[in-house]
Amino acid sequence: MQVCTSLRVLFIDNCGGLNSLLPTLKFLTALEALLFENCEKLDLIEMEDNQDDFPTSLRALAFVGLPQLVAIPDWIKRSTKSLQILYIESCPNLTALPEWLVNLESLRRLKIKNCPKLSSLSKGKLCLPTLRSFIIAECPELIRRCQPEIGEDWHMIAHASKIYLDDKRIKKAYN
Repeated sequence: MQVCTSLRVLFIDNCGGLNSLLPTLKFLTALEALLFENCEKLDLIEMEDNQDDFPTSLRALAFVGLPQLVAIPDWIKRSTKSLQILYIESCPNLTALPEWLVNLESLRRLKIKNCPKLSSLSKGKLCLPTLRSFIIAECPELIRRCQPEIGEDWHMIAHASKIYLDDKRIKKAYN
């Protein structure tokens, strides 16, 4: 597996029987983009014990179609300085975003779609100064909380230059 040390992009798609990625990920030290899609049994939280082995250079990360995902894995914290894109879609059991999300100092794009149990943004003060694009769709309670001026979470995202709620443009960048 050590021959993969220079791998920069990894898409794991339609691996219904995949339960874990350990110890594989620790060898992917140059990994910049990682996508998990339609892996019904994949347990990303199970990998928490060995988070020191995870890549620290991730720039883009996507979770799509992961029914086992109930929380965003802590090992993402290893990429707080590099992660620019976070995409979460069709994770029906995701209930909360972590408080440490505010530490993603390079995050530019955050898209959350079809996560019906997700009811609010981070409980901490979400102020991501580099956030440029914020998109939420098919997350009824989260969309309610992000309504301009009146939503409880609006103040956390209002600074983003592009905001879309259920495909409706709320705010657009003017360049």
